[in-house]
Amino acid sequence: MKLKKNKEVSDKKETIVKEKKHFFKRKESKPREEMVDDWDSNEEKEIKYYCEKCHGLLKKDQDYCVRCGTHVRFETKMHRFFEKYVPKFLLFILILMPICELLYFLSAGGHLSFLGTSFNFRLDHFYKVFLIPLIFVYIFEKIYKRETPNFLEIAVYCYIWFTTLSLMTAHDVNVGWNGYTARYEGYPVLIFYAFYFLNAMSVKNQKIIKNSIKFICGLSIIHLICCALQYNNGWFIDHVLGYKYNQYQMVGLVENSNFLGSISSLMTAMAMVLYYYRHKIWGYLLFVISYIVLLLSNCTGSFLSFGLLCIIFLIFVIVRKEFNWKYFAVALLTCVVLFPINGIFCSSSMMSDVKSSSQVIENKIEDENASLDALGTNRIIIWKRAWKLIKERPLLGYGPDNMALVVESIDGRISSKAHNIYLNFCVSSGIFTLLSYCLWIFLTLWSTRKCNNLTRIVLCFGVLMYSIQGFFNINVIEITPMFFLLAGYLASYKGKNLDV
Repeated sequence: MKLKKNKEVSDKKETIVKEKKHFFKRKESKPREEMVDDWDSNEEKEIKYYCEKCHGLLKKDQDYCVRCGTHVRFETKMHRFFEKYVPKFLLFILILMPICELLYFLSAGGHLSFLGTSFNFRLDHFYKVFLIPLIFVYIFEKIYKRETPNFLEIAVYCYIWFTTLSLMTAHDVNVGWNGYTARYEGYPVLIFYAFYFLNAMSVKNQKIIKNSIKFICGLSIIHLICCALQYNNGWFIDHVLGYKYNQYQMVGLVENSNFLGSISSLMTAMAMVLYYYRHKIWGYLLFVISYIVLLLSNCTGSFLSFGLLCIIFLIFVIVRKEFNWKYFAVALLTCVVLFPINGIFCSSSMMSDVKSSSQVIENKIEDENASLDALGTNRIIIWKRAWKLIKERPLLGYGPDNMALVVESIDGRISSKAHNIYLNFCVSSGIFTLLSYCLWIFLTLWSTRKCNNLTRIVLCFGVLMYSIQGFFNINVIEITPMFFLLAGYLASYKGKNLDV
């Protein structure tokens, strides 16, 4: 009996010790899911609809239920219509953008004529035409799908609301509606950005998303051809085409080298991610072409932003244990070898900007009274004056695109933008609009914290690249809609590993 009791006591002690060890044992983390290379797969998970009466499965494009004969409701037909045609409509707008940019670029020199009459083509008119259909489609889709808005959509609604209030209290309502001369980023264009994003959030067609990415990256080829024609102050355009080229830099399809730096940095980031994961020659060629366009833009801010993104991407692949030294070394070596293109083909290279900035910093170290205003091609001065305007009207700002009407001139030149997306939002539409926009972009990127398919990673780094370079550049109507389309596609991934 004593032996049995001793055995029972010892067994109880062992079980208690095991339970304690199990309690204090550190929980093993789940293994990370491997990345899904979904780039070549065009399989779409078809969304299924069921009869409301007998709950039988409805076949594709069928107007009645086979089991009970009940006719399909109008709402179900509209769901099918939205899923089929809205993504194509958004892609159609994207394809038209470069054509309109070309017309806008040509008309800026007064070269566009029709039936003997010359006219100026304004790109904002293009967005105004498509704004009403985008609003109608989004509201109609929300009503028939009976969906409640999520936090991301609420942030976009706040952006629209505060932008509307800033227009109502604008310094000049007419400029706030139409936009300032040569920029034309007025109220309708700002609202177009929002509804272009909101409609892209509902896209579940992977083929449309991939084609949009390929199209945007492929635009680098057109920009490179335009830069070749614009080399040497547009010699080919002046002497062969007979069209007076008014720029002293290579600007591609857009009207400013800084804008070219913005779009080329976005294209380079997406092409780099595609090449790193796909190991395809076409991905490498797109990366090389878009990187050359970035160098030809001679935009130091976009180039430094791309360098910062490369560091973030390196940390990303190391943390995920996806580091491939061969392809990373090839990409890095390509960037180093091609960098002299900037000094050879550009009149004032980025290295000269770096030297002048370092000289200003050295003067500041030697003399405390020296000024840093010359840093970043007068960006420090512009930011100071923008901050001064923000302190005067912090809540709702001076109205969309009204900065040029109230800012002080610099050496006789008026800056219509703050050369910083976030400061520009605060000056034009107030701090509430800025907070709404930042929350909007943050929630879009936060939804990708568990990236595990290639399409999503490409979109994530494209959106992140544009957001980083926004600290040195501004939103422009030639480029920004592409960014919001990509951000909307990124936000359409609402699940952890959702491919549709």
